[in-house]
Amino acid sequence: MKIEVMLFLPPNGNQRRMSYDIIDDSLSDKYKDMQKYECQLEMELLSTGVISITVSDLDKDLDIILVENHQKSIKIGIETLLKRAVWTDKKLETSNDCI
Repeated sequence: MKIEVMLFLPPNGNQRRMSYDIIDDSLSDKYKDMQKYECQLEMELLSTGVISITVSDLDKDLDIILVENHQKSIKIGIETLLKRAVWTDKKLETSNDCI
């Protein structure tokens, strides 16, 4: 199954759409469900070389995972976020507070 991810590139956050093949085809329904909730997957290469993958709606990031910068880790990270399915949690609250 192919899914789309919005990739933000350094140094100024230029955007590019990427396609990834997901190993676990059973996640197809979760990906379609995420899209129904107007959420998308976003990915950013951080200055440390680590990749940040998020599930975002129109206003905020709902879930995040950090992975190593290679294809296998990225695919596993995407699959992990899809399995969590946080976009269905109506009680989800996010905060802009720093810890």
